[in-house]
Amino acid sequence: MRADGSDYDAKMLKIHRLYGLAVFLLTAATILLQRLSYRDETARGWARGYRAVLSTTLALVVVAGHFGGNLTHGSKYLVENAPEFVRELLDDDPVSPSISNSTALDANQLYYIEKVQPLLEAKCYKCHGADKQKGSYRLDQPELALKAGASGLVAIKPGDPMSSHLARLILLPPQHDDVMPPAGKQPLTLEEIMTLLHWIRNGALFPSGPTNQAAALLQVK
Repeated sequence: MRADGSDYDAKMLKIHRLYGLAVFLLTAATILLQRLSYRDETARGWARGYRAVLSTTLALVVVAGHFGGNLTHGSKYLVENAPEFVRELLDDDPVSPSISNSTALDANQLYYIEKVQPLLEAKCYKCHGADKQKGSYRLDQPELALKAGASGLVAIKPGDPMSSHLARLILLPPQHDDVMPPAGKQPLTLEEIMTLLHWIRNGALFPSGPTNQAAALLQVK
């Protein structure tokens, strides 16, 4: 039922569905082979087949569960709270050389790299990133961050936080149904809210340029 919406990455959702169906079919085969092997304990072929299919099924459960976790919590949920050396070891997105030279960026772009992007990664990308787009809205790409989601209201208006739907949602009372992040998720602190408002008020600049030019976002970790 949840897959009928548009909140999940279509490719990952398809993979998760296929693995889930494979788990179901192999589980049925495992039960059948188990009964056949117990019925005729002298037939070692049934027992070997049972063990092989059981092992395959258990492996598929792990893989299917992993993709399900990616859909629900984001692709980095396994390592996001790991020790720093583990995250560095598994990090496959090194800093872009063109961005590593901070002299090429103005103060507002550096503010995004140092303050805004880590905040969005920690609190927003799980539901509005590459793996999942709740409300048909994605925040990790400038050209999409500027557009309206399912609400039809523009999320970010550079220079005008009070006309930005994103600002309205993060300023709602904690008990409000539409507050972002939603109930059950770690809420934004006052400092984090002010960081986002300050960034929008100063033009909502990304490293590659102003968002009102829909510049492509350069991923910086």
